[in-house]
Amino acid sequence: MKLVWKLTLFNTFIVSITILSLFWIFYKSMERGLLKAQQYHLKSFTKAAEAKVGRWPIALRRFFVKINGVIINDPFGIGPYLDKEEGIVKIGDEYFLVVTSRKENKEISLAANITPLVKGINAMAKAAFITSILGIILSFLIAFLLSRYSLRPIKNLAEELSKIGGENLNTRLNVPRTNDELQQLATEINSMLERIEKAYKIQERFVHDVSHELRNPLASMKGFIGVLKKWGKKDEKIFDEAVSELEELIHEMQTLVENLLLLAKPQEMLLETVEVKKLVEELIKRLQTQRKLEVSIEGDHELRTSGEHFKIIVKNLLENAFKYAKSHVDVKITKTSLEVTDDGPGISKEDMDKIFERFYRGDTSRDRRVSGYGLGLSIVKELTEKLGMDIEVESEEGKGTTFRIIWGENA
Repeated sequence: MKLVWKLTLFNTFIVSITILSLFWIFYKSMERGLLKAQQYHLKSFTKAAEAKVGRWPIALRRFFVKINGVIINDPFGIGPYLDKEEGIVKIGDEYFLVVTSRKENKEISLAANITPLVKGINAMAKAAFITSILGIILSFLIAFLLSRYSLRPIKNLAEELSKIGGENLNTRLNVPRTNDELQQLATEINSMLERIEKAYKIQERFVHDVSHELRNPLASMKGFIGVLKKWGKKDEKIFDEAVSELEELIHEMQTLVENLLLLAKPQEMLLETVEVKKLVEELIKRLQTQRKLEVSIEGDHELRTSGEHFKIIVKNLLENAFKYAKSHVDVKITKTSLEVTDDGPGISKEDMDKIFERFYRGDTSRDRRVSGYGLGLSIVKELTEKLGMDIEVESEEGKGTTFRIIWGENA
């Protein structure tokens, strides 16, 4: 069911209950008031009935009168059918109001024909009921028109949204200047569209970069396989070189896939106490098997954080330093930060703002002697943000680079 009909039926239901309640209250109040007045008027004649019959006023002769069980006057012929001492009695098509007064040793009952009054009340009630039904019908029509008018801006927003797709995510809704919830809704939808557009562009670039980065190693692997097929069986040296290159390419692609999976999966943070110096020493020991460098480690600290993800951060920073360092890497640990410094070629000012982007590799890093796909620093940036840490970088071309992870005093 459409919202316009739901609102219409709801509003009509509320109005109907209100109208019928008012009608019922009005009807009962009017009926009770008129009957009370008639009853009071009739009781005023009981005093006259106490006198002798001969001194009765003429007005009293038009009432049914019964004193001590004896019918004194019965102009309506209702004596045999009157079975009530108080209230309204219906005899045939006529209505009679009966009142009884008891004083000393006398019991006086009077009855008057109130058929015109009852029929008048019923006619008024019928007219009021018909008017109420017409009012309900009118309220339904008004509620429908108002609901449709009120929902028109939302319908327009829905129509505008239906026209937005992947090819035109830069389109924005027209925000009405109404200073109400509708304006807030349109503003929030536009904000959401901006986030979707940004995420869509990042995803599009991500897919493009992945396909681009995979193309080169796959082409190289295909080339080495061709070499093996052609000369590998005849020349052992060529065979060994091709196999070695293939192993390196496979290792690089394995690292790439692991990094991509790390970026894609949700990060669950399980807090634990990490001995930073011990972690750094373990990672450096592994890296020294790949490349021998002078390494100095200064300071230590126990950090309360996600051990798994902090290890990934430190691992990527150290791997990055080992890739570009000429001869030595320095690690400094304090109560608030971790610094990793290398004496490599440094980072240019043009590249400084882009080094944390996925798959970005500056001119220096694109030297094919340095392996990698430009994912390490983007992973470091993403994980430090998730852990509530900050990352800073200082670099000068020709003099090396320092990466600093800051966790603050309370970590």
